[in-house]
Amino acid sequence: MLRDFINLIFPNYCITCNSSLYKQEKFICLQCKNELPELFYAANTTNPAAKLLTGRTSFNTCLPLYYYQKGGKVQKILKSLKYDNQTELCEFLGSLIGIKLKSFDSLNDIDLIIPVPLHPDREKIRGYNQSYYLGIGIASVLNIDVLEKAIIRKVNNATQTNKSRQERWQNVNDIFTLSSTTSLINQHVLLVDDVITTGSTVESCCNVLNKVNGIKISIATLAGA
Repeated sequence: MLRDFINLIFPNYCITCNSSLYKQEKFICLQCKNELPELFYAANTTNPAAKLLTGRTSFNTCLPLYYYQKGGKVQKILKSLKYDNQTELCEFLGSLIGIKLKSFDSLNDIDLIIPVPLHPDREKIRGYNQSYYLGIGIASVLNIDVLEKAIIRKVNNATQTNKSRQERWQNVNDIFTLSSTTSLINQHVLLVDDVITTGSTVESCCNVLNKVNGIKISIATLAGA
């Protein structure tokens, strides 16, 4: 009752269109949610997102949930979850990714979720790692653990924004390391990031993960270009 009164006085707004949300809506109004360009890719290496990484690193599949388009609603969502301290939004969106993943029988054997890390200095400034909270949302659906510090970003590299494909690869090449390999041996891990564009960041993460014996890597992101 109190929450209803508070929402009446200080209504929640859709993060994409700024319209007031109805009681049953969360973060995104139903109309905007229905308009988000979902990618109905298959969980294999022949879908367009997976083809981006094929031949560059070893992995099982790569599945973005939504199509990223400059100036579109998905870009606005990505900006909110990165810079507006929206950890609950990250978890909500992560749960949507989890629902998609759960529909694929080939991904029912995932053992661990591993978020792409931020450098500690950048995470301290931002206050959180959006990929970690996306992972928490996925975990709430798949009922598996998130191993937050499995991968360590050892270099505080420059942002990827406005860099070319080659510059992005050079920017993240050899900047990750593993904290430990013991818990990853013979495990099917899900690498989680917010968006995949050139694939350079997840490629670099996969390269260090592939040093672990018997590991199997699947990749899930909120968006893909």
